[in-house]
Amino acid sequence: MVFFYIDNKKVTTYTFKQNYYFMMGDNRNGTLDSRAWGFVPEENIIGKVQYVLYSNYQDKFQWNRVLKNVN
Repeated sequence: MVFFYIDNKKVTTYTFKQNYYFMMGDNRNGTLDSRAWGFVPEENIIGKVQYVLYSNYQDKFQWNRVLKNVN
């Protein structure tokens, strides 16, 4: 189970009063995302991902994914 802390208290659920988003990186074990820097207010989001720029899997570059649309 994943725990978050609010005011130094462990919580498993929380209902936001404003629009916040949990941003997850695509490399879950090696990326900094909301697990490191917290939830992101909607007004701080300036766009959305549309294309794959770089793709690496098991230390190999994935040329077949470069510039592909993200669904």
